[in-house]
Amino acid sequence: MIRPGQEYEACDPRESIRLRIKSYTRGDARAVVTDTSGKRTRQILVSHLHETSTRKDGTPRRSGYRLVKDTPHPTRMEPQ
Repeated sequence: MIRPGQEYEACDPRESIRLRIKSYTRGDARAVVTDTSGKRTRQILVSHLHETSTRKDGTPRRSGYRLVKDTPHPTRMEPQ
């Protein structure tokens, strides 16, 4: 699940791009991202964001971005 604060890096080993999720609404096709300095903001297709650096068949991905730093899952507050 895509959440604000997560960091992704390019799957292509020739690239050094790292992105941070700034905002995302569940079900949207795009997420708003920034570079890790927070200066450059843009939108990216969520289909380019991957949980792992490998495909289902085990081969390494060469395109898109892989998750490198996750944010904690939100906890539910129990009513008192």
